Amino acid sequence: MLKFSEFSAVFNSIANYNLLEWLPYSICHLPYSIYHFIIIFPIRRLYMNGPDMFSGIGGWGGKTNAQICSIMTDTAEYIWIQQDKACGDLIQRRFESILIVCETSFYIFILCKILYDAINHFFYFRPIMDQINRMHVLLEKTLILKSKE
Repeated sequence: MLKFSEFSAVFNSIANYNLLEWLPYSICHLPYSIYHFIIIFPIRRLYMNGPDMFSGIGGWGGKTNAQICSIMTDTAEYIWIQQDKACGDLIQRRFESILIVCETSFYIFILCKILYDAINHFFYFRPIMDQINRMHVLLEKTLILKSKE
């Protein structure tokens, strides 16, 4: 929770921005912010805090960065306590590789779904709808002819 002094500092920094300077920047970065909030944040949270289910598959169960790097490289934990930046970079590279697999899987799923829907539309639904329309026109013609008699 923000203290009042922190809140006022944040408010003053926002108030000092010219809206016309800030707005284009925020609009340009909005898609990335949404992507980060909807995709990256939950996957990273799962990766860092999720349970380690099958010896290495899953998350790190809330371990510290030094513990994670120690397990990943099979070295002593105190080495990574001293090299915190290198450890953070190692964890980030591993996370990004997992993120790439998730993104690629999602893209392939979406592509297959679009292809499946397109095939269904053109080879299944469209012929059925054409047949229904023909039957509808024929029925209208029949009703018009019977009403004239």
